[in-house]
Amino acid sequence: MVIHVPALLVFDARWIGSHGIGRFAGEVRKAMPPGTRDLRGEDPVSLSGVWQSLRAAVNMAMRGRSMFYSPGFAPPIFWRGPIVLTVHDLMHLDVHDSPVHVRAFYRWIVRPHLRRARAVLTVSEESRRRVATWAGVPLERVHNVGNGVDDCYRADGPSLDLGAPYIFYIGNHKPHKNVPRLIAAFGQAELPEGTLLAFSGPRNETILDLARQVGVEARVRFLGMIPEAELPATYRGASALAMPSIHEGFGLPGLEAAASGTPAVVGQTSAMPEVLGEAAVYVDAMSTPSIARGLERAFTDEAILFAQTEGPRRAELYNWEDVGKRVIRILDAVRAGA
Repeated sequence: MVIHVPALLVFDARWIGSHGIGRFAGEVRKAMPPGTRDLRGEDPVSLSGVWQSLRAAVNMAMRGRSMFYSPGFAPPIFWRGPIVLTVHDLMHLDVHDSPVHVRAFYRWIVRPHLRRARAVLTVSEESRRRVATWAGVPLERVHNVGNGVDDCYRADGPSLDLGAPYIFYIGNHKPHKNVPRLIAAFGQAELPEGTLLAFSGPRNETILDLARQVGVEARVRFLGMIPEAELPATYRGASALAMPSIHEGFGLPGLEAAASGTPAVVGQTSAMPEVLGEAAVYVDAMSTPSIARGLERAFTDEAILFAQTEGPRRAELYNWEDVGKRVIRILDAVRAGA
């Protein structure tokens, strides 16, 4: 896809990585036009990241007309030219125990930059409405570009074998992810004998302590940092994905599980119903018994058959090529008027 537009585009490539925003950033970068200049370096919200933004602002000012696009929420604080920002959700504000400095960063840095941005991108209608209201930005200036599912996530293909049925959890352990309730629910649920709860990432003593309290420590596994190429097999091998989050701006793992034909047990909150439609097992994320019943339902023949048929159909609605086209269309309009 080649788009010819006048202003030099600077892309904040510091966001590219294996996490949710990182995967969005990596896929969207593929759609950027030739000549796009990457800003690389440290975490964009770190002190060194701020210093890199300052240096980039000076360098680009010397090069003439240019525009900055960030696939994440951290704005280029010293950038005086046109900017387009992406806010995937307001999770840091939704979680009550977010650190004071994080809330201050959103209030005093993110919000003013959203107001001066030529366009704001987000990934769901739920997030679009919330971001516009919180930032005081006209709704027509906030655009839902969605997320995508890579073609490697499909129902056919090799599956990970752990020697027992397993429920897969992928992601961080921040409060909004609701991991303590998930572990408690796993302890309550009546599941096939030997069913494991498998976490992505390294061994975590906090998780083991929680599992020990409900008597399931022996059934918890840590899969380490899973390479991107091995994720599809991990989804396919799972009896269910557990994602009982309290807040999600999109919930990409739920969609990846759906594409893989694996039942996804998700919180009926925020953007999840919008994204997954009927292709999920919904639970009350604030209720441990509800999560436990959801895990049980994921093992029923009805849920398995539904996941294998409706899940892939739902996932077909989301692809990275369409996301890239939407982003480019917005950047094209902004750059043409820069």
